[in-house]
Amino acid sequence: MPQFLTQVIEFSSLRKGVRYGSKVKTGCITCKTRRIRCSEEKPSCVKCTSTGRNCEGYRKNKGPVRHKDVQNPAQRSITQHESPAQTVDILAEYGDGLQYLEFYHHCVGRTIATTFDSNFWCNIAPRMAQSEPSVRHALMALGYFNKATTGSLKNARLSDERHETLFYHYNKSVRSLIERMKQISFDPEVGLVTCVLFVCIEFLRGDFITAFTHLQNGLKMIKEWHYRRTCRQPPKEGERPKLRAIVHSALESNDTMTELVPLFFRTTTVALLFGVRAEKIVEISPAIPRRFQFKPFHDVWEARAVSLDFQNAALIFTRDNSPRVFPVQPLTGEALKTQESILESHRSWRRAFEAFERSTTLSPAEQITVNELKAGYHCTYFSVSCITWVEQSGYDQYLWAYKEIIEHTKFVFDAKGLPERSPPTLTEPLLVSKPNGYRGPPPREGSVRHEKPSANFSFEVVLLPCLYFVIQRCRDPVTRREALALMERNPPREALLDYEMAAIAARRVIEIEETTLDPKTGWPVEQTRLWHGVVDGTIDSDGGFWIMFSNAYWIAGGGPQNEEEEYLCKVPRDPTDFRGRVDSQWQEYYKLGD
Repeated sequence: MPQFLTQVIEFSSLRKGVRYGSKVKTGCITCKTRRIRCSEEKPSCVKCTSTGRNCEGYRKNKGPVRHKDVQNPAQRSITQHESPAQTVDILAEYGDGLQYLEFYHHCVGRTIATTFDSNFWCNIAPRMAQSEPSVRHALMALGYFNKATTGSLKNARLSDERHETLFYHYNKSVRSLIERMKQISFDPEVGLVTCVLFVCIEFLRGDFITAFTHLQNGLKMIKEWHYRRTCRQPPKEGERPKLRAIVHSALESNDTMTELVPLFFRTTTVALLFGVRAEKIVEISPAIPRRFQFKPFHDVWEARAVSLDFQNAALIFTRDNSPRVFPVQPLTGEALKTQESILESHRSWRRAFEAFERSTTLSPAEQITVNELKAGYHCTYFSVSCITWVEQSGYDQYLWAYKEIIEHTKFVFDAKGLPERSPPTLTEPLLVSKPNGYRGPPPREGSVRHEKPSANFSFEVVLLPCLYFVIQRCRDPVTRREALALMERNPPREALLDYEMAAIAARRVIEIEETTLDPKTGWPVEQTRLWHGVVDGTIDSDGGFWIMFSNAYWIAGGGPQNEEEEYLCKVPRDPTDFRGRVDSQWQEYYKLGD
């Protein structure tokens, strides 16, 4: 039986030396707005044309220039940049691998990319692949796996023996990178680009341990690059640079680092959702910079960059301060200060963002981004503000926020052309019991999966946590079913988060909570409401996974008070699909559909 191995690269040190000159004030409009040094050729500078950007020329008068990032969707094959003799050598060396590189060029890059990172996936990585074998083989592996899988976690977890091509090119990329790092001409950008591709491959495979190991190594590499960039001495033991300072260094450097550094920190959000303590590598501040508190943002890219700090800080805060002892204890004085700092940062960001919206006309792509940012704002703000609430009826006052999240998400899904799906009716059964612990939604009109030429997958987490937050905290039966219908429109899997798994969990959450309804409101009573329904990220080869549930009424009182309360929610007793505990939690087993 063949065995396939992957390695995790440790970046021990970077090449010394200053590679970047001081800023110039006479550059082209595009370079000045991107805050990089312009090469100043006329009529179009090489800095722009070599990266596929549109050079907007030069202007005599001084004044603010609105950022405009023109993307070049046309991708060219590696063989189009070589001489005929070189092309023959390349075809002989890479063989069938070139078809997967071509597939990446034409299909994968544009489906993986989001508004913020399309230049990386569609321009930077393919261009670097022309000269760097590690990047070239990583793109071949990524192209192959996107073509060979659907994008669902169940499909990703099939036996690795079926994907020899993936591991061939993956391991070739690893070995090429190791050899490249030994050379004096090694550029840290090569290591970081390859690292991003490794993380993406592991996200697709559903291997979060290896993915986050690569991510942490990339963050360490960025940290070291930042210290060299700022001409500082090596950091002391335990010293961490601020995320905000690193992003500033990247914006002041060359074009590639300007794209790479924010991409790494957006990916850090995924790691934080899985409990990775990325803040041990870089300092993530809960406070928004004062310069953004009283003026509108320049563009949506700036708005997203500013939100990185405090939204990631919000995830850290909820992870570290979610109640673990019951009855729930109040937050400490220090935690209260952090909570208020995070909430005030959200409010300041919202004021600046609204001012930006009033002062500009948004393009269709920017409108999608704006709705994604607003949905994320509501999710993190209310998660932080209500962190110690055990009585779930308190969340009912935020129905307007849940409706806004749904409205923003629907706008995004409609704009992306996802297939429509009507919400389940109030009388429709939410789960259908089947043998071996399987529970899934009953077949309904419009449930056919929307097929794409490559895996239905995106690299970043954007909207799935927002929809699941609505499902867990909104008890209005109509509104939460609208959120469920959005989950089931078959959006691309977001990094390691699978919409199909989340939809099964959401249906079970609704079913449990609606066991008993208030006769006046038609909403679930407090006794049946859940504290949480957490999906285990691990999935077996049969597509099976576990969901942990916890009843909020038990937690508020410190545990079940009698036998009647102990099994109030009528959880299953079959040991093949149920794990009970002595406290208020239990687990249930489910399987993904075929």
